[in-house]
Amino acid sequence: MKDLLFNNKFTCVAVSKTKPIEDIERIYNLGHKDFGENKAQELIGKHQKLPKDIRWHMIGHLQTNKVKKVVPISYLIHSVDSLKLIKTIDKESKKLNKVTSCLLQINISGEDSKYGLSAENLKSLVNNNLTNDYRNIQAWNCPTQELPRQVATGAGRCPGVSFGPKTPWWYRCGLCHGAKK
Repeated sequence: MKDLLFNNKFTCVAVSKTKPIEDIERIYNLGHKDFGENKAQELIGKHQKLPKDIRWHMIGHLQTNKVKKVVPISYLIHSVDSLKLIKTIDKESKKLNKVTSCLLQINISGEDSKYGLSAENLKSLVNNNLTNDYRNIQAWNCPTQELPRQVATGAGRCPGVSFGPKTPWWYRCGLCHGAKK
C-alpha cells in the first residue's frame, strides 16, 4: 500500500466520500496527504475537522454557488466543466490572491446528459489563451501536464504520433498526450 501512496510518478488520491473522519485519520497517520471529495459540503466539513496540511481534491461536479467556500481549501479542482465555472473560480481566487489549480472536464461526446466543456468552448479558451484571461486559474489537461500557455496546432506536439485530416482537433492542438509549454 505504501508503494502506491508514496511515489514520484503519480498522485494517489484517496477518495474519502462517505467515509467517517476516523477512517481518513487512519490513512493520514500513515503519511498520506491527498484526499478527494465529490460534494462541496463534505469537503468543507472534513476540512474543518482534519489536519490543515491535507491536500483536498474536489472531484465531483462543482456548482458556482459553492465556489466561494471550496476555492480557499482546495488543492486541485478536478471537474471544471463550464466557462461560467472558470470565471467564478477565477473571480474568487483573485479575491484571495490565490492561483487555483484545476482540471478541465471536456465533453468530447457532445451528449447533453454529460458534464464538461463543449468542443466550441474549449476551442475558444485555447484560441483566446486561457491563462491571459483567467490569471488566477492554473488549468491542467491531465494530472501531470500543465495546459500550454500557447497551444500550437500541427504535428510535432506528440512524439511518435502522426496527424491526418481525421485526427480530432483536441489531439492535434496538444490538449492530450505530451503537450509542452
